[in-house]
Amino acid sequence: IAMLLGNHRLHAKLFEFKASSLGLAIVSFLVINGFGIHFLPAAIYEILRGYITLCLGLFLSEKIPDQSWIRSLGNAAFGIYLIPLILVESFYIVIGRVFPTWIDQVSTFSLLLLSVLILLLSWMITTFLDRIPRSSKLLFGA
Repeated sequence: IAMLLGNHRLHAKLFEFKASSLGLAIVSFLVINGFGIHFLPAAIYEILRGYITLCLGLFLSEKIPDQSWIRSLGNAAFGIYLIPLILVESFYIVIGRVFPTWIDQVSTFSLLLLSVLILLLSWMITTFLDRIPRSSKLLFGA
């Protein structure tokens, strides 16, 4: 899929912004996410969900205006794969020593809090790395 979408000519034809294409992507997204679990095998449902979401994101990304905070958040998305494992392990060690009962009693609130904190820290670190010319070119291609 990535090779097909990476082909410039095919990409240009597939993602020409047309209201009907966007409408089809939105309807497909809603149908698969709303009803697919009831009619499809679990594996096919999960694969379709991922690809439909990817395509919808690609359609919508063509229409998002180019702004610095959006570019920065895009770099942070890269940072999500680069940085969080280090942050999660660090938090786990610190929290395990300071608040040992939190490790045994994980709640939805603590998971959400930790996720938001890691996202913000990853965003800050990637923004910092983006401002260093050598790391920016090496990591982000800018």
